[in-house]
Amino acid sequence: MKSKRKFVGAVLVIGVVFGLAGASEAQEIRLRVSGAKVDCVDVPVHADIELPERLANVPVEYIGVELRQQGGAKVVPGQIVMGRERQAELWWVMPRVKANSITRWTAALSRREKADKEVFSWKDKEGQYLDLLFDGRKVTRYMYALDRSTKQRVLETYKTFLHVFDAEGENLLTNGPDGLHPYLTNKILYPHHRGIFIGWNRLEFGGKRYDFWHMGEQGRVQKAQRFLELTAGPVLAKSNSLVHWNNKNGEMIIAEQRETTVFRQGDPTVLLLEFRTRLKAVSGDVFLDGDPEHAGFQYRPHDDVAKGGKDVKATYLFHKEGINPKKDKDLPWAGMSYGLNGRRYSVQYMDHPGNPKPVIYSAYRDYGRFGAFFKKEIGDGETLTLRYQILVVEGEMPDRQEMASKYSAFVVGPKVEVVSSEPAMETAVAKKPSHIIGINYAAWYPKGWWDEPGAEGYGHVWRVREGVSAKDRPGGVNLNANPVKPLFSPHSEYGGWNKKAVRWDIQQARRAGITTFAMTVSHGFRKEYHLMGDAILAENFGFLVMADARLTDDELIRYLRRWIRHPFYLRIDGRPVVWVYGGSKLADRERVELEVGEPIYAIGSHGRFRVDVFCNYSWIVDIFDPSGRAEPRYRDLSKRKVSFAPIMTAMFTGGGQSTSWDADRWRRYWGIVVRYPQNNPHADIYAVIWNEIFETSLILPTREYSYEPVEVTREMVENLGLVKGK
Repeated sequence: MKSKRKFVGAVLVIGVVFGLAGASEAQEIRLRVSGAKVDCVDVPVHADIELPERLANVPVEYIGVELRQQGGAKVVPGQIVMGRERQAELWWVMPRVKANSITRWTAALSRREKADKEVFSWKDKEGQYLDLLFDGRKVTRYMYALDRSTKQRVLETYKTFLHVFDAEGENLLTNGPDGLHPYLTNKILYPHHRGIFIGWNRLEFGGKRYDFWHMGEQGRVQKAQRFLELTAGPVLAKSNSLVHWNNKNGEMIIAEQRETTVFRQGDPTVLLLEFRTRLKAVSGDVFLDGDPEHAGFQYRPHDDVAKGGKDVKATYLFHKEGINPKKDKDLPWAGMSYGLNGRRYSVQYMDHPGNPKPVIYSAYRDYGRFGAFFKKEIGDGETLTLRYQILVVEGEMPDRQEMASKYSAFVVGPKVEVVSSEPAMETAVAKKPSHIIGINYAAWYPKGWWDEPGAEGYGHVWRVREGVSAKDRPGGVNLNANPVKPLFSPHSEYGGWNKKAVRWDIQQARRAGITTFAMTVSHGFRKEYHLMGDAILAENFGFLVMADARLTDDELIRYLRRWIRHPFYLRIDGRPVVWVYGGSKLADRERVELEVGEPIYAIGSHGRFRVDVFCNYSWIVDIFDPSGRAEPRYRDLSKRKVSFAPIMTAMFTGGGQSTSWDADRWRRYWGIVVRYPQNNPHADIYAVIWNEIFETSLILPTREYSYEPVEVTREMVENLGLVKGK
């Protein structure tokens, strides 16, 4: 493999690239690896782990992992991946594992500040294809477009499939349209054979037979809907996409979750890919039927193999001598070698023993299309799970023993056991939980708002006379009473719907010790919300969506898709947090999670959406009389069983109706927050200050009180031990 492909030496700089903190901040996990029955080379292994408490809410992309084998100095990169049940998995590639050996490894986990250079990454050409890259070099291309504009485009896009690139990431090793050039089907042998693909030519459903092999010729399509997961790091890259198998009338017969995982490998490997698919019969019983030539999971080399001479034609190898693939069934694997672009490439196709039987291989065509076929019924509502592995290497066909070892590593590879988990240094002092100090946020104020009559709108009571409740004000707001205004000029360029406004708000919040904004999004997928959310995250500030009662499920899905992948989006137990306020229209949590692509952590004050933590404001501080005639009543949380809630809410003002700044009262409100972590040391704090940073909470400098509201808030946060110094 070419030098740009080599990984030798990359591991020597991992510590620098990760930016690992001192040993006292790293967490060490000690692991025991039991070798398989055969020697293995470049074998991916993993273990389920519990993330250290201080990393539990850190996006996995920002967790650096270094591994060392006991007695060795070489550093091997690792990667944290969230599994299907949101279980943290530690992955790495072991360079060599002796048969039946026992080795011990140590993994050091720490938050990293920089991304690695030699990592996998995704690059999407929206609506067309998704490229997987390693260190900037193309590895695979997932073709997912469906274009019905012309007959030619239908022929090019009716099938969802995966391309494989060569070691330099320049030329395709597989057949099919590339998304860049016209696909002239009349000049290609069997143009419906495309890269790595799956289908059955005699699928039976509803008393009819459907051809999901040739597809486009009969109007059937495999239609990619969306990506449910995209993961990438130094060890592996995983994509999970939802694909609908539709008939010509658009009726969905099968809903497929197609998952591909590509693992980091050394020379001469071009690709090690695991293909998993879940085929669900969604509209009735389905029978997968066909023949070895036109059904199953298949690999098709580039069409130049079909056009070339004998020197490039495909040859095959099986697990033992004398195999006749047309008669012998249930072969564990098959190897194929072909010539392309003046080089030789070899492909090993591995069929997992858990897949349906009997299996017949089509592995004899000299143009190279090969793969395994079976027949199987899927009952209505049932799901069939399939698993395969594809290995592509540059060079002549590996020998039978080497390919047998690869298959063994796929089926029954080395086993990893977690022995212990502890701080990297025995003298390290356990850190307090990383509490969250946040506020609701919505910059509703356009340029000049403060001096306009419209300032008397709902909830905005800056001009209400001291001691007068909002509900008691006849005729609305008294524009001549108690004009509390922000410190800056109302005639400046500051306005609520711009980046400058958001940046200013964040500056004041940070000065006050606030770390997170819960940004309210209401009905309508509005560009103003896009601007604010994007601007907050651009400042690397903590962020989560607060969905108000008028939001629909579709709108919530669109907002979450826009923001939750950002590393500063707030997570609890690895799940993105969504605050559901009211929730009158938010009804289908399972659908939201499916559309977004991962489970969410829902908190809120409405049970219809099935929140994980139901937060009733009165649990914390009773709403006080905004007229000031009565003092607020506190509830001592240490006497209530609320430690189950990872997020605590504290309501400091009554419905956004506080009419003036009172430092002593503010300190009393914070007193209950200070006591909470003292009695519940493992709980997070989420201080919800009603309603926004600019609506009456007075966590901002004003003309009357200058920076006192900001500094007093900072003082209270420091009392929590969460922020040090000024």
